[in-house]
Amino acid sequence: MQDDTKTILMSLTDSLNRVAENIALLSRTLLKEDALTPPAFVVAAQEVLDVANATMDEAVKQNEEATLDTTEENSDETLEVGSQVKYVGDRESLKGQLGAVVEVKERGWFVVVWNNGDTKSARTNELELFGGQPPQEEPVAEEAPAVEDSEEPVEEPTPTRIEAKTTTEDIVLDEEAANYRIPSGLYAKFASIHHIYKAGEKDRKWLRFRASKPLNCELTQSMCQRYLVSVKDSEYLDMLQEVSA
Repeated sequence: MQDDTKTILMSLTDSLNRVAENIALLSRTLLKEDALTPPAFVVAAQEVLDVANATMDEAVKQNEEATLDTTEENSDETLEVGSQVKYVGDRESLKGQLGAVVEVKERGWFVVVWNNGDTKSARTNELELFGGQPPQEEPVAEEAPAVEDSEEPVEEPTPTRIEAKTTTEDIVLDEEAANYRIPSGLYAKFASIHHIYKAGEKDRKWLRFRASKPLNCELTQSMCQRYLVSVKDSEYLDMLQEVSA
């Protein structure tokens, strides 16, 4: 149901309630004067008020169901950390704003860093996907085993790339980047980038995303890049290789 219809019904109900209060006051006065039953106009007004209240309750119920249906329809669009979104809701302060999802909450809520620098939450039905989205991880196809000739041995080719396991001895931490504190937004509550990285995989994913986007602070992007390189974050290094390829 449209908002203006709901507003009209609420206004009408308020007016009828005021009329009913005045009638009730008059009715009590008449009853005190030994009137055995309320006057006919009091009974008629109460019946009209009952009908109006029932109509209002039904309208509110239909509006809540419509909102729930809209939320369920929009849930098919997968929004995740890093998704580029556009605000399509009714809040004037956010109309037309573009931003990026930085946290996924329960019951269809998302925390978004908008292009104007604000960090505000929005529901699924207030957002739509916009522009380029974060790359999805594709499953790596397993190589078929080599078929050996039973008569002549086949010499296996020497691998062109040897990946060495990263140990703590290989890491030289960029202290300046590690101690850098995010100046604004949801992650400003963390003491440093290093604390964000240690918090969990979801927070590491945000750091990788932030390293790929300048948003409203190129210094923050640079510090995230330096830190991820210094700790040899494998997923971020793979992203750099894909970009340079």
